[in-house]
Amino acid sequence: MKTALAYGATFVTGFAACALILYLAQGRPSVGREATLPPGRQALSQALAKSPSGSGGHALSGLPSVADAAARVAPAVVSIEVEGHESVPGRGFFGQFRTEDRRFEGSGSGIILSAEGYVLTNYHVISPLISQPTAKCQVTLADGRRFSVTVIGGDQASDLAVIKLLGAKTLTPALLGDSDTLRVGDWAIAVGSPLGFNSTVTLGIISALNRQYPHQDSTAVERVIQTDASINPGNSGGALANGEGRVIGINTAIATTSGAAAGIGFAIPINTARKIAAQLIENGKMLRPYLGVVYTPLSEVERSALPGSLTLPPDNQGVLVHANNGAAVVQGSPAQKSGILEWDILRTADGKPLDDSEGLRKIIASHAVGEVLKLTLWRNGTEQELAIPLEEMPEGFSQPNR
Repeated sequence: MKTALAYGATFVTGFAACALILYLAQGRPSVGREATLPPGRQALSQALAKSPSGSGGHALSGLPSVADAAARVAPAVVSIEVEGHESVPGRGFFGQFRTEDRRFEGSGSGIILSAEGYVLTNYHVISPLISQPTAKCQVTLADGRRFSVTVIGGDQASDLAVIKLLGAKTLTPALLGDSDTLRVGDWAIAVGSPLGFNSTVTLGIISALNRQYPHQDSTAVERVIQTDASINPGNSGGALANGEGRVIGINTAIATTSGAAAGIGFAIPINTARKIAAQLIENGKMLRPYLGVVYTPLSEVERSALPGSLTLPPDNQGVLVHANNGAAVVQGSPAQKSGILEWDILRTADGKPLDDSEGLRKIIASHAVGEVLKLTLWRNGTEQELAIPLEEMPEGFSQPNR
């Protein structure tokens, strides 16, 4: 009996001691726990325990948020869906050729240019509407409204097109920026419908400027903007905006080995795109001037390949009218009509020296059809001045120079 009572007393005493220790430990939990945490974890724990400050993520370590800029441009970016049927070559049971009807569908993006519903996009996004009579297109706004469209004009050479939303009124157009003022490192906000996800916003920077245009068959856009903002299929035709929410480029292509974003995307500068869009709205097509010559900078010409009778200018400056294959002066062109001949050397255009392959192209592109190009030409040891009215470039014209 005494043994049982002794065991009971011991149990009660031990239980009371444990309760006392637990009570004392609970009486000052924060001091003991915080004191044992490393400084970094202690600060993190305290920060997580605090109530939200109400900043909403507008700044992190001094970096400005681009949420306001994204909110400004996103309502002016639309999603474009195209579908239809096309006839494609096929084979019958016995190997004979036949045509098969195949359904196609595609998607892209665009930006609203005006309250009346003019939308700028890539030519390749809406090209089925031009080539396939049965193709249909539907545009979805950021607020969910849907519209049918009509094609206003397209320019395959620049990969730009303008469509109009039928019945649209009082839409909010995009704010356009100035792509000539961009700097490498500026914010770049891509907005569009990649992989079918409407109104997707991605953030990066301007990675490079004046990159060679990735579409090899294009001569209308000399240089494009490079960005690391994520661009995927479906972003084509959408906006590349700056930190103010102004559109500074039209997303058009990516460099990738997998077909998905790899951190190298390209956008047509908005200063180029807005000029082409204006002509597409006014004329339904791009009226592009041309001179009609093939040339090479004198600095790149092998002297041994020149005729012995050819006299070069003393400073060896200019571009030589010459083609290794085909005609150097296009028959019926403004150049041919003004009397330019092969082996002539073009010295200046509109008073600007010509010493590379791009200078003359840029000067010609700065003119409108019908305007006069002033050239200084070297022939037989003397200079001549020409005033040449530029004409519209023929359909399908694909000379290396213009």
